Amino acid sequence: MKGKSFGVSRREWETEIRTDEQWGDSQFGRWAPSSCGPGTLWGMELSQGPVLLNGLFVLCTVLSAGMSDQLSISAQVGSSVILPCDVSPPSDLQWKTLRLFVQRQSHGEREAVVFSFSENEEQRGYQSPRYRNRTHLFRHNVSLSLSHIDPWDEGQYVCHVFLKVNGGHQAPLTTKLSLSVWAGFSKPLILRREQEAVCISVGGYPKGRLSWTFSPHVHTEWANTSGEENPETRLYNVSAQIPLNTSTSGRMTCCVHYAEWQFCSDPMDVPPNREHPFHHNRALLWMDTPWTWYLTLSLGLAASHWLS
Repeated sequence: MKGKSFGVSRREWETEIRTDEQWGDSQFGRWAPSSCGPGTLWGMELSQGPVLLNGLFVLCTVLSAGMSDQLSISAQVGSSVILPCDVSPPSDLQWKTLRLFVQRQSHGEREAVVFSFSENEEQRGYQSPRYRNRTHLFRHNVSLSLSHIDPWDEGQYVCHVFLKVNGGHQAPLTTKLSLSVWAGFSKPLILRREQEAVCISVGGYPKGRLSWTFSPHVHTEWANTSGEENPETRLYNVSAQIPLNTSTSGRMTCCVHYAEWQFCSDPMDVPPNREHPFHHNRALLWMDTPWTWYLTLSLGLAASHWLS
């Protein structure tokens, strides 16, 4: 990932965010470069902020000089995330004339303005209500902090930076961003029922998938997972059932898999079928009590006496 030059020294992200060859970590989230081709920009009237030109979207091919590779960023629900604009830090003089816009791209809808900056100050009047009081611009590395992340923030973002040159603004330097959001599921809990076990895990995002692991003959199988989404938070509760049949014995564990993580339950011991109360034949259960044996014996003796 190379910063776009403003005529000053190239920005080195390694000085701002600790990275390895592919991934970078910070208190605000996780990001990595991934390949992408030329994208599209929609027109904007620089003197009035982001607007549609003549009610139409302007489709244009952006040359590599003005387009960065897409950045993939991951953030936890409730945290803050950094949305970097892949440009070299402008000088103090350049900040006075540049324009910067961060937008959320939406299919079939006009892009939402996450942040707008012009004439050396924020342009709060253009900011979409959803992002008010949630953004902060870091000038030293041209990045935007977005706080109080929730699942609705997941999606595609774009940062446009316009630098004034020779009395006019040059073509935008554009950074495309892909933000994925996650929330940790609770530790899975296994509940016993008569002839089945049920695994439950709650409060996670995106929708998780459950699996069962059995031992001592270790094998893992995907569960038929049911999921319920909370319409207010978009967090999921997931559950799965498995019958405790004659082949189920030993120990079993349930794990929830989501995003790049998994979280497993404590193991549950399952006794052999002959000892398992869930698999008793209830039609014969009355035979296990002493008085039934006495009654059976009495009836048998009476029948023998009558037949004789």
